[in-house]
This record gives sequence, C-alpha cells and structure tokens, in this order.
Amino acid sequence: MAASIPSMKWKRSTTAGCHESANYAVQRTAGSRCSPRGPLTATVSRMLRLQSIISFLVGGLLAASPAYADAGTGLTQETVEERLHRIDEFVWGGRLFLMGRPTLQHVRGLSSLLKEKIEKAPNRHSPQQIDEYRTLTFEGLELYGRVTPTQEFQTITTVITSAKWKVRHDLNVGTNASRVETLLGPPLQRTNKVLRYQGESERVNFYVEQGIIKKVEFWDYVD
Repeated sequence: MAASIPSMKWKRSTTAGCHESANYAVQRTAGSRCSPRGPLTATVSRMLRLQSIISFLVGGLLAASPAYADAGTGLTQETVEERLHRIDEFVWGGRLFLMGRPTLQHVRGLSSLLKEKIEKAPNRHSPQQIDEYRTLTFEGLELYGRVTPTQEFQTITTVITSAKWKVRHDLNVGTNASRVETLLGPPLQRTNKVLRYQGESERVNFYVEQGIIKKVEFWDYVD
C-alpha cells in the first residue's frame, strides 16, 4: 500500500473574506475566487502541480486509473498537463445549474432563497475600491462569490448537498461514488470520506458515506 500524499489543509480564517492553508495564505481578491497573496502566486501554482505529479507516481495510480491505457493497447497515456486541465474543465463546467446564469439576479432566481449575507472588503489590487461578496443559501446549495460593478456573480465556492442540483457527468449527490474515479481518475488525496481533486488552478471535493456521494464542493480560483 502506498504512503499517503501530503496535502494542503484548508481552514476558514477569522479574517472576513480569507482562507489560510498550512503552507501559504490566500485571500479573496477582485476576481471571483480566492488567490495567493502577491508574489506567492507562481510558487503556489508550482506546489500544487508538484503534488498532482507526485500523486500519479506513488502507489501505481497511473495504472489504476481508467483514464490511462494498459501497456500494449497502442493508446496514448494521458499526460499530467492533460490530467490537470481535465479537472479544471470539470470544475468550470461542472455546475450545470449555473450555466447561462452570469448575473446576481440570475443566480438569486435559482430557487427560493433561504438566506443572503453581504460582505464588503478592499480590493487587493486597488485598496480604494471596495468589493462586494455574497453568500446565497438555498435548500441543498450554498454559493459564495463576488459581485462585480456590472452585477455579475463570480463564484468562489459552491457546496452541494442535494440531488436537486445537477453536476456534470451525473456526479450528483446520491450517486454511487465509484463513478467519480471512473470518470475523473484517482484523486489527489483520498481519506475515508473525501476524494480531493486538484487541477492546475481549480479544485473539487467529493464527500462520501457508505459508497454514496453526500456532498460536492467546488473551489474556483482567479487572480
């Protein structure tokens, strides 16, 4: 059995609008997502890419993934870059219910809004500019994002806990969790209850209980 791969452990900071990791700090920015502070951006990107590469090499995960061809089949193996991009693409288009809904008004109209929280913070690039962030809570869904001056809602985090909210490839809450690895390959990190996937910039976590997807978390990145 291969040793587990060290991973970033995220926790919400006590500072409004920020998250902290064990290895570096990130903060919400003028974009729609959380991003590394200042010159750490390139370093963080390289660290995440390195983690993904290591996850392929330890424990024979390449051979275990259906995304890779068996030796002698004549099929080309998926490269690390292709793998990372595939995860990013899944995150970008994974929330089917958000497709074609770019504005705050569109997103608020998804369903009956149970709760809405508004936060404001200085823009990282232009401190004199105050950015607005909103948390929208629906039954089985919580969205957090930045509202632009043109009222575009740029999603930072998405937490899905109901099968009502459809996910790409039918990886919905209530689905057999074996489908996740069949479609996305082996995760960057696996625990008893969570399958964590990391692309070059985006992340998605699947929470599993008794072999069934119970929660899906999408994490979007922008600088």
